[in-house]
Amino acid sequence: MNRSPALDTTSLPAVSTCGLPAPDFHALGLAGSIDRLTSPLRGRGTAIEWQTPHHGVEIDASAAAMLYHAAADILAAVPMAAANVTIRLAAVYHGIRLTVVDNGAACGQRSALAEHIRMTVEPAGGALVLESGDAGLTRVAVTLPLD
Repeated sequence: MNRSPALDTTSLPAVSTCGLPAPDFHALGLAGSIDRLTSPLRGRGTAIEWQTPHHGVEIDASAAAMLYHAAADILAAVPMAAANVTIRLAAVYHGIRLTVVDNGAACGQRSALAEHIRMTVEPAGGALVLESGDAGLTRVAVTLPLD
């Protein structure tokens, strides 16, 4: 597992998923862009852990923007009680998967959010999974095809 260093986000505005512009993926990459969204979580003491592939994965701008916006929505919905959040980007068979796991519980309160994201990714051939576990973990996974 990789722990990413925090980006300097002191000059970033508070995250608002309403009209959130996609950042320059060429400068920061998808993971770096999503990492900027974790600033409010870090500010309240939530530990962020990153798990990313050791090799580059080519993602078109449309898929990157869709994953970025999904991440913004998911991270904005992480409960205040969450002490840990794991963000994973992984290449899967002909696709890319973004997974966010937190220990804030309250999975049921995120059902409307999941439906909103599902309506965005399914027309693009993607899928969304929302799960809660016995240990109070909530897992949200968004998968998009790359072909």
